[in-house]
Amino acid sequence: MVSLWRLATTVGAAAVFALVLGGSANALTITFDENGNGVLDGVPIKGVLAPDPSVPGHPLALIYNLGDNLVGVGDVNVLEFGSDQNSDWIRFTNADGILSGGSGNLLIFYSACAEVCSALADTGFPSNVGSGTNGGPVTESANGTFQFIAGFNTYNGISDESGGGSVPEPLTLSMFGVGLAGAAALRRRRAKAA
Repeated sequence: MVSLWRLATTVGAAAVFALVLGGSANALTITFDENGNGVLDGVPIKGVLAPDPSVPGHPLALIYNLGDNLVGVGDVNVLEFGSDQNSDWIRFTNADGILSGGSGNLLIFYSACAEVCSALADTGFPSNVGSGTNGGPVTESANGTFQFIAGFNTYNGISDESGGGSVPEPLTLSMFGVGLAGAAALRRRRAKAA
C-alpha cells in the first residue's frame, strides 16, 4: 500500500513539474516556418493570417493553433545570425491575448521585413512585443533556423524564406524510413547468401 502511494505521488509530482515548465503534461514538438507550414508532433498543421488577439486593434498576424496543447504565454526574441539584431519574435498566447501569468494554445510568428516581404509572418513587430513574460533570446543558425526549448517542449522555427529549408512532411519522412529499412534488409539478405 505504501509503495502504491509513493508511485501515485511521484507520478503526480512529475505531471505538475511538466505543466509548470512546459505548459503541457506531454512533451510537445512543433516545427514551423514563416509561410504557415508546420508539423505538430508528426501531424501537419497550417498557420493562417488572422486577427492578433494580443495586440490592440487586432492586426493580422501569422497564427498557429496548437489545439488542445497548452503552453506558458509570453514572447521569445529571435536574433539574426552573427548579430544582436532582432530577426523574429514568437509569441505564445490564448484567444484573450494574455501575455503573462497563464497558458494558451496559440503560437504567433512575427518577422521583420528586411528585403523580400512575401512570407505570411512578414507583418513586422507589434508595438507591445516583449511586454509580457519573455523567453530567450535565441539566435538563428546560418541557414535561418532556430530552436527554442521550454521545459519539455521543443519549438523549431524556420525563419529564412530564401534558404532555411522547409518543414518536412510526415509522409516524406516515413517513406525515407521505409527505404532505409528496405536497404538494410537487402544488405542482410546478400550477406547471408555470400
